[in-house]
Amino acid sequence: MLTPSCGLVAALLLLPSGFAVLSGFDPKNLPTRSDPSGGQIGYNKCETKARPDSLCQNIFIYSAEDFCFFAPPEPKSVGDAERECVSYCSQDGRGTRLIPPGTFRNLHYVRTPHYVQITGLGDFTKVNVPSGDTGGELDPSGADGHGNPIGGLAFGEKGQFNHWTEFLAHDEFCIRACFNLPGAERYCQHIYDLMGCRWNMPGDYDSDGFDQCEGEDVPLPMGEYRRANGSIYTWHQGEIPTPEPGAPGKLNSCKLVRAPGTSYSPSRRSLQAIPYWSLFKLSFALCWHETNITLMNWCEWSVTYTPNTYIITLEPKTHSKAEYDSAIQLWDMPNPQNDSAIQLWDMPNPQAISLEYRGGTQRSNY
Repeated sequence: MLTPSCGLVAALLLLPSGFAVLSGFDPKNLPTRSDPSGGQIGYNKCETKARPDSLCQNIFIYSAEDFCFFAPPEPKSVGDAERECVSYCSQDGRGTRLIPPGTFRNLHYVRTPHYVQITGLGDFTKVNVPSGDTGGELDPSGADGHGNPIGGLAFGEKGQFNHWTEFLAHDEFCIRACFNLPGAERYCQHIYDLMGCRWNMPGDYDSDGFDQCEGEDVPLPMGEYRRANGSIYTWHQGEIPTPEPGAPGKLNSCKLVRAPGTSYSPSRRSLQAIPYWSLFKLSFALCWHETNITLMNWCEWSVTYTPNTYIITLEPKTHSKAEYDSAIQLWDMPNPQNDSAIQLWDMPNPQAISLEYRGGTQRSNY
């Protein structure tokens, strides 16, 4: 038994096949790590806000527009990264990484009595799969019962999926997650790691568009075949000859959906190091001068954002004498203790700040 730090008790479930999977986790009450003794590099108690460096190892599959999958945390072949893959999700809110826009060229989601399945083509170099990588399999047990990735958990509408299987290559993706019903281990078998998506999970890979369907189970789970006399036998990887993939399940109803992919929301801490009051004083002191008895010039500022840099632009503007007198009164006041920051919440945090002056006469003694 595993006893996570949050008090949730989870079992290492031994299957009839001899494989084991981590079972019994509540997605609302997860431990820091589901498999700390197995060498897990990520975590399961994740924040709510998505981050591009997240090591969250929970995936969720609810619909064609709300799902996640596992992929490498850094550029590395799926086979080499299988033990450390992290979660990429189509929506924010679970503390994972996000599926970048344009990752999928098409996507077909189907829900059947025994499982949910997603198939699709795309550019998975956007989630750190190297170009040309023929990919590999991810599953909840791995070769030693610790899973690929180690500690990776999958959840859906009915709680944890004990059985699931995913294949990911540089240009092709599929995942099937089985409800915890009799037959789940068969429909989400993961002993055919060399056979790829189309053999393990027959379905629609090549049709254009993005859709979500209700459907029927495949006639037989992966690796199972019916003999002429009606009996069923199981083919094992490596046996010759290799049989053709089974037939896909029938689809009953489908609807079109949006392509998955979203960007990280902007930070809410922009420019807090540049107080509003201090910037007012800087702009006034840097470049005001008297043009005549009634008109005054001093700088006004604007802030623009280029990649990784804020540019604060100071530009002389003409003001009335009344505006000037009001500004002088403000100038003579002490800085407030709570100097509010410039509100630029629609911009990400800068890596640098650049001050740019445009024309006018500058005072020499500021």
